[in-house]
Amino acid sequence: MLIRLEGGGAERSVGRMVDPLASRGIALTRYAIDPAWPGEEDDPDRTLTSTRLSGVRRLVVASLNLARLVRQHRPDVLHLHCEAPEIVGLLTRILTPGQRFGLVVTNHSMGSWSGRRALLGHLVSPLLKAFGAVFVDCFQSDPPDGRDPVIFNPIGTSEALRVTQGDGPRLVLIGRLIESKRIDAVLTAAKQAGWRHGIVIVGAGYALEPLQEASVRLGIDATFTGHQSDPWASVRSTDIFVTASAFEGEPLTLIEAIQRELPVLASDIPGHVRVLGDHAGIFRNEPELVEILAQIISEPGLATKYKLASRKTHQILADRDPENIASQWESIYSGTLRTSRKFRSKDAR
Repeated sequence: MLIRLEGGGAERSVGRMVDPLASRGIALTRYAIDPAWPGEEDDPDRTLTSTRLSGVRRLVVASLNLARLVRQHRPDVLHLHCEAPEIVGLLTRILTPGQRFGLVVTNHSMGSWSGRRALLGHLVSPLLKAFGAVFVDCFQSDPPDGRDPVIFNPIGTSEALRVTQGDGPRLVLIGRLIESKRIDAVLTAAKQAGWRHGIVIVGAGYALEPLQEASVRLGIDATFTGHQSDPWASVRSTDIFVTASAFEGEPLTLIEAIQRELPVLASDIPGHVRVLGDHAGIFRNEPELVEILAQIISEPGLATKYKLASRKTHQILADRDPENIASQWESIYSGTLRTSRKFRSKDAR
């Protein structure tokens, strides 16, 4: 159960598990709460709301439709991904008292249930656990707390990037256009540094128009591609990947950039540091990003300084091999089924 069938890191990661799990006899069917955004995969039969609803109505409609599907298809496990799907999954569990299925919840962000949503999270999570839900993180906490198992997001296949001659490096940002990605800070830093090779921003979200307006106001050569099923199709081998996120869980696009052997610049947050370690491209604030960009402008060859060493890259990718990840999920699902059977037996008494 996802927010949409395609779009963010969670959606791409789940899509990558369909085939590896199928080879182990596990049929994974993805369902979404919300209809697709323009350019995304769309399947009305796997979408729980037919129009863009909001608030309580959105959650109730999605839960009623999911409960109908659960009674029809009798799944063994219902796997929920972050916040809204957790609420829908909880309501579905309540609406289907006669159905036996396990619950798994994956937390994809260190910022989940924060701010105004914190109180709701404090209510939803214990209730899911009371129904026997198993919680899994896709990132390693710092320091490791050992409370929930950790299963990294799998890497996908990597096509060779376009090779260009004579073009300077562009900055590439990939992800949802939302406030926490701090894309506006990258635009401002590029302006202050005098960046002149262009910026490519791949993704969709509510911050699109403000970011477009900011790029015009700053006089930045920024290209907004919108959502792309393959976000790397617009990227060249000479580009530099930048992420300025305020928080992440498992930073999927950063790992994909490393997989493609691009130089990477990343904000100093735990999600990035856990992947990159002591990396020269980590910046603590906007002035540090300005300084890095100014150095690359003065000496373009410095961009290679921000590529990861091959040994480090190999370890990052090996830890996220899809077959290895599928094996870990098979173990989680099997354990969830055993927990579910125990829970249902107690409930029956």
